[in-house]
Amino acid sequence: FPSHDRFLALRTGMRRGELFNLKKGDLDFERDLIHLYQTKSDQPRHIPMLPQVREILLALSAKKTDSQYLFTNQYGQPFQAVRHQFLAAVKKSGIEFCRFHDLRHTFASSCAMAGIPLFEISKLLGHSSLKCTMIYSHLSLDHKKHTMEKLNSYLESTQACIPQHNPQHKFGPEFLLCIVTGK
Repeated sequence: FPSHDRFLALRTGMRRGELFNLKKGDLDFERDLIHLYQTKSDQPRHIPMLPQVREILLALSAKKTDSQYLFTNQYGQPFQAVRHQFLAAVKKSGIEFCRFHDLRHTFASSCAMAGIPLFEISKLLGHSSLKCTMIYSHLSLDHKKHTMEKLNSYLESTQACIPQHNPQHKFGPEFLLCIVTGK
């Protein structure tokens, strides 16, 4: 059982079924795209390949087999149940608890912490709404702290308590800060 499936899930955000139903013909190495046609939403999705993902997919697609699928059992059929193997890998890694689907959550969180807009993450994951994507994109405490430090730097660098005219808003954040602080 190859560990490539786990790495690809972490770097593409693909669902287990999407990954294990991936066929050689779904890979476009000229444009570095993965074409997903069997998705949960029944809507095709196209995922750009990162360099390491491309390298792994090239190697998997170059294997000489009679099957069109990249991840197969001994009969050339796509993997269906990988829970036992996955849990063995989780246990070996020392992680207390992890599901295969958590790799998809980790992908979304990594995208969010890299500063990728939620709308783009939503499209990569194949979600129909941002609400669903927000459930997936957990931020680490370090990332939240860094975000608050950026906010603090911005607030300290502005000329607080000097109202600025903003045609779209009645009051700018600086004016509201004056109200809160009483300055």
